[in-house]
Amino acid sequence: QHYVKKLPHGGAWLTSVDIDTCSLKQGVDFSHPRLVALTRALAPGLLRVGGSDQNNFFYDMTSEHGQDNCTCGKTPSDACIMGGSYWRSLVSFAATSGLQLV
Repeated sequence: QHYVKKLPHGGAWLTSVDIDTCSLKQGVDFSHPRLVALTRALAPGLLRVGGSDQNNFFYDMTSEHGQDNCTCGKTPSDACIMGGSYWRSLVSFAATSGLQLV
């Protein structure tokens, strides 16, 4: 709940970046210095997480378990769970990079 902010109208938000859910299933390292540096160059902007693979990606914010590498796909056997610690690393990445997570 405290991650949700009202977005300003127009102007400063010139960039929109998408992280496909399949990438999350592969356990992207959001602390990697090169990823952070390259993403910072896109700020200010918006960071969206989603894609059709989202239908088989679930969230358990109570879990401190790291992200397991999962299969990308659109069938129930491709289901994967994101734990709270991985979610927090994504939120931290967005903040560090200067992007607004939507």
